Amino acid sequence: MNSVTFHPMVVHFSVALVIVGFVIDLFYIFIAKKDWRKTSSLFLMILAVLAVFFSWFTGEYYSRSYDGVGRDVKDEHELYAWITMGVFGAATAVRFIAIYLKKNPAFFKYLYIVLMLSAVMAIGYCGYLGGNLVYELQHDLRPGQ
Repeated sequence: MNSVTFHPMVVHFSVALVIVGFVIDLFYIFIAKKDWRKTSSLFLMILAVLAVFFSWFTGEYYSRSYDGVGRDVKDEHELYAWITMGVFGAATAVRFIAIYLKKNPAFFKYLYIVLMLSAVMAIGYCGYLGGNLVYELQHDLRPGQ
């Protein structure tokens, strides 16, 4: 197996865990009307933090180099990966602060929803760009890559 295939394999876990965890949170918040802070999706969030880290690591150290348009798309892909990590990290921090404070004010809940919705949108666009790199821009690979 080629080392540049690590990132595409690992990144799918990040995308799935972030999105599925958020959908489960929305279920608990709006349908089941349960305390969103300590539901089963908390475990998914912890797994997603690890998956996001490994996605970044494999993208940084085990991905292809591109020239031309491919380089521009990869730069934008990397930017949205950093945005995703920052927003998802902030959402994780909000959740743990709410758990630590042992209070369930609406402010934390709605801030969490906004941050997670932003993280889902960022990871979706980041994945779209990554898909373009893998499937559309193979001809822009540097020679020997």
